[in-house]
Amino acid sequence: MITAWDVYWITRLDSISNLCIIITAIAMLSGGAAWFFGAMEDEDEWKKAGKRAVIFGFLPLLIATFVPSSREYAAMYLIPKMANSESAKNIADATDNATLLLKNKMAEWVKDTLTEKKK
Repeated sequence: MITAWDVYWITRLDSISNLCIIITAIAMLSGGAAWFFGAMEDEDEWKKAGKRAVIFGFLPLLIATFVPSSREYAAMYLIPKMANSESAKNIADATDNATLLLKNKMAEWVKDTLTEKKK
């Protein structure tokens, strides 16, 4: 059963992913700036700060890669439930029965039509 808590987190997945991407962009920009200014001033502290920012910028990007979107999560949650549902199996059986009935009725109609033309 889907609870309100599940629905809440499904709607938050896109925001979490977007936040991780924004954090990555900020970390990469600040790391690049620190690296650039460190190279200009030839200070090791700036270079170390730049390396740390770039390295820590990859962590949120990695998280954003593996956090599914709301649509993906809904599909992951609902498709197995629908596929394993008794209602879905009953619909498939009903469709098979309806197809068989239609085929039989069509055969009867063709037979009756041919019989009437011969008379």
